[in-house]
Amino acid sequence: MAYGTLQTDVLNTSTGVFSTNNAYSGIANCWAYFTYISSTLVTVASYNVSSITRSSTGQYVITFANALPDANYAVVASCGPIPAQNTTCNAHPNYTASSGAYIAPSSSSFNLGIVNEAGTAVVDPYNCAVVVHR
Repeated sequence: MAYGTLQTDVLNTSTGVFSTNNAYSGIANCWAYFTYISSTLVTVASYNVSSITRSSTGQYVITFANALPDANYAVVASCGPIPAQNTTCNAHPNYTASSGAYIAPSSSSFNLGIVNEAGTAVVDPYNCAVVVHR
């Protein structure tokens, strides 16, 4: 049996995840799963998220607990169905859902705009998941 060497600068042993400000390729710097049901926003589970705020219908701001080195990161998001409409919706990072305007991300937060399946109306999803990689 061969043995290897584990080398790391920071390892959080209570959760088994690396530091958010690292250069390790492939490690999520942030992730969150939240719901918006009956006018109540609930962060179900998250990593490196200090808050998720609904600023208006279909518009959310995700704020990191520990800022990233810069705003050069990728956001992947998916949303569940729209309550009472039985349709899916689309999540757009760094986008104002109501006007279609771009919102520049920062090292400490990003915006998430959500529209209906056809892209014709701003909506609140039943649930949403986001992952950030840098």
